[in-house]
Amino acid sequence: MVRLLFMHRVAFICNLMFLLACIFRHIGWQMHQQWADGTIIILGFFVSPICNIITWGIQILRKITKQEEAIPTYLLTVNLIFFVFQIVYFFLT
Repeated sequence: MVRLLFMHRVAFICNLMFLLACIFRHIGWQMHQQWADGTIIILGFFVSPICNIITWGIQILRKITKQEEAIPTYLLTVNLIFFVFQIVYFFLT
């Protein structure tokens, strides 16, 4: 299923936007174009957690039903690290 690989790639891009939005938030830096600032915030803080939940839910269901798919290990690892960081960021801080 190529869609799961695509979802992991989209989650990775959203996770990068999450990291950028966290950096912008903590240093107080704003861009001159408000559309770019808004896009980074929306992709980072709103779309990224939803995309991660959906992606990892599908990944776990496919693992349970033993439907393996060739997804690069680095992509799985990085997305999992970001997902754990988002859980800590949103629920424990």
